[in-house]
Order: sequence, then C-alpha cells, then structure tokens
Amino acid sequence: MSKYVVKKNTKGEWRWTFVARNGEKIAMASEGYKSKASCEKSIALLQASASAPIEYDEPKAKAPAAKAKPTAKAKDSAKKVVKAMKSAAEALKPAKKPAKSKA
Repeated sequence: MSKYVVKKNTKGEWRWTFVARNGEKIAMASEGYKSKASCEKSIALLQASASAPIEYDEPKAKAPAAKAKPTAKAKDSAKKVVKAMKSAAEALKPAKKPAKSKA
C-alpha cells in the first residue's frame, strides 16, 4: 500500500515523502515545515487535489526568424567577391591553341 512518511530532518523541519507500494519514493515535500501540523496540512491539500486535471506545458514552436535585408555595404562586398572569383576562374583556364591549318 502506498503511504506518506513524515519525519523531522537534521534542521528540525518536518518533511513528507510519498512512497509507492513497491517502496519507491515518488514525491517529496518541496520545503521543510516548522510544525508537524503544517506538514500534515500540506499532505491533506495534496490528497484533496487528487482529481485535479492534468495540464501539459509543452514548448511552443518558435516563429521563423525574419530574414535580414542585406545592407549596401554587404551587397558591394558580395559583388567584389564574385568579380574576384570570375577573375580567378579566367586565370585558371588553359590558353587557347591556334587552329592547325591544312596544307
């Protein structure tokens, strides 16, 4: 049978632990109570809320970030890079050989 175990900790505070039938601790007081009566009251509040609905707190999907428009400086830099790449590609092309004439 599941049960609440109430005991005083080393600081002199009262705490409860809910123990399942198999002996596993499945819930504990989130705070220490100065009096045994306060600890027992928190257990009674939990027992009274046994039929409370379950609410799921799922992460919301993030909206896609707005695309930033490139600045004039960025556009100019991009043009320079493209021009340099075209120039490098031209330099790497093999030289054209003259066509042989038929004699």
